[in-house]
Amino acid sequence: MPASASIASPIEFPKASGIRIGAVSKKTDGKIFSLSYRVNLPAAMTGKGRVQKQFSSLRAAKDFASHQHRNARRHGHHIFTLTPDQLFDCSKALRLLEGTDLRLEQVVEYALPKLKPEQEDVTVQQAVHLLLKAKSEMNLRDRTTKDLRVRLAKFRESFGSRSISDVNAEDVLDWIRSLGLAPRTRRNYYQTVRTLYSWAKDERLLKEDPLASVPKSKLKHLFGKQDERSPEIYTPMETRRLLENSIGCEIMPLIVLGFFCGLRTAELLQLDWEDVKRLEGPLGSFAKLTTT
Repeated sequence: MPASASIASPIEFPKASGIRIGAVSKKTDGKIFSLSYRVNLPAAMTGKGRVQKQFSSLRAAKDFASHQHRNARRHGHHIFTLTPDQLFDCSKALRLLEGTDLRLEQVVEYALPKLKPEQEDVTVQQAVHLLLKAKSEMNLRDRTTKDLRVRLAKFRESFGSRSISDVNAEDVLDWIRSLGLAPRTRRNYYQTVRTLYSWAKDERLLKEDPLASVPKSKLKHLFGKQDERSPEIYTPMETRRLLENSIGCEIMPLIVLGFFCGLRTAELLQLDWEDVKRLEGPLGSFAKLTTT
């Protein structure tokens, strides 16, 4: 006589959970030769249809039912929608966390912002625009925003179309060297670009700030030896006397450019006359007179 299977009336476990456990017996010639317990998880719990799982003992079936009931109450039916690959990934991650007090959720919450920025492939031009817009809303001094705008405009000219995450520290340092500026001015440009990258990281436009880990030795080499003394400020009367006493002297053009064009001494010493634009009219004639 062929074997047959029958299922005894199932019980609900845990109570009011909707989960049912039934005994499954297999018989041959009317004699039971196998007994197992089948757990039925309802579609309302799983969100994707009824799920069945069979166990060799009632205790194992009840433990499984209790565990699924707790998960459903804590996480809803989402836990039942995980694919086999996702369950395998979770299992591997949990094994890596064995022996620690960390939960998988804590690790993911910590790592996600670092590994996946909210905005990707933002260009330098876009980042500069967003930073200047943010600064303009902070009611900063006109001089501060002007300096930021002028220096970032140069940076944007060189790297505007590139993704900000692709412009690394060496790119920035090489660019500053190529400007041919005095040490203090190189430092000012570096600090401006540093502001851009620090802000972009805070806004999650890039994963890491590449300028945050530039060795001090490289910066010292880039900026060179600097005079840390504050610039001396001349009164209008002192300026007038200095100009009057320099008329006809070779140094007068440097004094004029220094006072009225905002150039530092190191920058003035690098200038040639071809770098100076002469104007037509009285000023042009005056310039020719004083440089003969």
